[in-house]
Amino acid sequence: MELKQLARIGIVRETSSAWERRVPFSPQAVEQLIREQGISVTIQPQSSRCYADLEYAKAGATVDDDLSQCDVISAIKHVKPQDLLSNKTYMMYSRLASGTESIKEYKREILKKNITIIDYEQIKDSEGKSLVGSSKLAGSIGLFNAFRILGMHWLLREGLNTPLIGPNAYQNRAYSQCQEQLRDSFNDHYSCHGGFKKPFIIGIIGRGIVSEGALDLLVQSKVDIQIIKPEDIAHVSKNGELSKVYVSVLSRTDYLSNGISSLADKFLPHLTILVNAAQWTHGTPKILTKEQLSQSFITHKDDYRLKVISDITCMSDGPIEILQELCKIESPYFLYDPISDIRYRGFKEAQEGGSSSHTISYLAVEQLPAELPKDASGMFSDKLSEWAASIVAFTRSMYHENKDFEEASRCLPDELKRAVITTSKGEMTEPFKYLQSLI
Repeated sequence: MELKQLARIGIVRETSSAWERRVPFSPQAVEQLIREQGISVTIQPQSSRCYADLEYAKAGATVDDDLSQCDVISAIKHVKPQDLLSNKTYMMYSRLASGTESIKEYKREILKKNITIIDYEQIKDSEGKSLVGSSKLAGSIGLFNAFRILGMHWLLREGLNTPLIGPNAYQNRAYSQCQEQLRDSFNDHYSCHGGFKKPFIIGIIGRGIVSEGALDLLVQSKVDIQIIKPEDIAHVSKNGELSKVYVSVLSRTDYLSNGISSLADKFLPHLTILVNAAQWTHGTPKILTKEQLSQSFITHKDDYRLKVISDITCMSDGPIEILQELCKIESPYFLYDPISDIRYRGFKEAQEGGSSSHTISYLAVEQLPAELPKDASGMFSDKLSEWAASIVAFTRSMYHENKDFEEASRCLPDELKRAVITTSKGEMTEPFKYLQSLI
């Protein structure tokens, strides 16, 4: 078929961070696209990917900087505005749907260049569950790294040595190794200390795929856990066993009422770790404000349990007011003093700054799945390969046959059609018209 012979997918060089080593298509997936679907692939050279350029060349891809002949261009993180090519379909995490002020100029550039955006974050089934990407892995890594920071807190703030102090996720080669490390750490901790000083409770905000990833880490690592209802958290914090981990998953209805969050006073004093895995849209109520956290700490400071917040949603000026600047993989956290509203870059700086012993460690790394790039890349490849031919046909219908979005998108499955944010005519699709005001 002529369409397949002409079809070409491009893979960009990732430029958002040196840590961004993920790929939307693995060499194995590229070989399958070329051999079985007749789709050519061009990949920009890059030495920092989790797969080498040579592996792609052996798979049949063209390694070249020039992607101008590609119908569809795939990336992981958003492509820089100056690198966007006009009249193309881009598949990537664009963050356009967040509606934040920071994406205003980026959206204007996309519309000006008549670029069609398919956003991975918006590819969901009819019930709203994410179907592509490594969001589930982000949940796993976000909690995994929280245990390490907790171990550091116990040692440097409370003088307790624990096997939970170990390598970050990126220092393991695979997710399976993280599971083994965590299992061994908990077993060794129980052997050394018998249990915890106080009931260990993890609160996870959100019931989506990111939350599932956090739970998956505990289950796959064979950590002894017990799921408890949010209304039982306060009771368990006083009467729970000391040789198991309690986990409670919180929905919006558990802490939001009339647009006001009760998270700080109702739950935080009783938790050991808080994981923020909730989806959040600009303009909706905040989950936690500085004032709420400060008042909660003052009220409960004689027995305030919260040691670590792992913010996987990771939006500056977003649902948790404390977060103003994102962290990096190599320095993934800061310490926050809720009384003085001061942030410290590490435990030593906090101590020298005279902060209280109740500082909270805050993890906020946007690129968590990049810590395990091959695991994460497989999660993209498997689904994108399945849809590649449909996406190319959709693109060529718009840009080569001048069909409008509704007609061209008939070849797309519903889950992909819902993920298209902008079209070849420089317009927002109907579900994202609310973004028009940002132009």
